Amino acid sequence: MKTVLITGSNRGIGLEFAKQYSKDGWSVLACCRNPELALELKKIKSKNIEIVKLDLNEIDEIIKLRSQFKNRSLDILINNAGIAGTEDSFDTVAPETLLNTFHINTLAPTLIAQALINSLEIGLSKIIVNISSYYGSI
Repeated sequence: MKTVLITGSNRGIGLEFAKQYSKDGWSVLACCRNPELALELKKIKSKNIEIVKLDLNEIDEIIKLRSQFKNRSLDILINNAGIAGTEDSFDTVAPETLLNTFHINTLAPTLIAQALINSLEIGLSKIIVNISSYYGSI
């Protein structure tokens, strides 16, 4: 059975990816910040979905992925989780807000790929997908 790990699987496109891959018979590692609040994800009636707690603000949780999935085959990593940042104007946005947006949308996907590269090398497909949005393109 092929395996996909999807960040941000509790809503939106990440949730839909989890549904579709599960429906197609894949083993799905559905990552989200608060599994207890991922009600839509929990509604998916499938034995091949494993909900994994992963808060991209916590570097230790990202690094832990390496040992958590050591020697486990991973075919596709979908870095889907992201944040829009702020509605502040250019001249009022706080540096902390910019750094947090950069951390979640840029640094975290890189660290996740680093943590899971050995699992991807074991897998057959060896694919990393980084998804962005309109906000990520600005």
